[in-house]
Amino acid sequence: MVNCHCSRCRRQMGAGYATFVFVAGEAFRWLAGEEQVVNFKLPEARVKGTAFCRTCGSLVPREREPGSMQVPAGSLDTDPHMRPAANIFTGSKAAWTTLDTSIPCFEEYPA
Repeated sequence: MVNCHCSRCRRQMGAGYATFVFVAGEAFRWLAGEEQVVNFKLPEARVKGTAFCRTCGSLVPREREPGSMQVPAGSLDTDPHMRPAANIFTGSKAAWTTLDTSIPCFEEYPA
């Protein structure tokens, strides 16, 4: 689980940052509603895209890269029993956002 402070995630969420859980593709399965998912990949971005529900507009999990699902933490109905492990893209964080420095902070995506 990470807090992403990139400008795209901030705009997408309408917030200071976005919190995502990354899950191995084989560990993920849709319980219902997969046919309602709309995927959009930003053409100029390597991995940035979005997936949303065509019925309600909520962000939903998406395949970030082959074998890796990106789950918006705010879309979870229950506690995932994990907490953010890092702040990423802090080099482009909103000026009004305060970083949680008790976890690692990376100016870009960590290698």
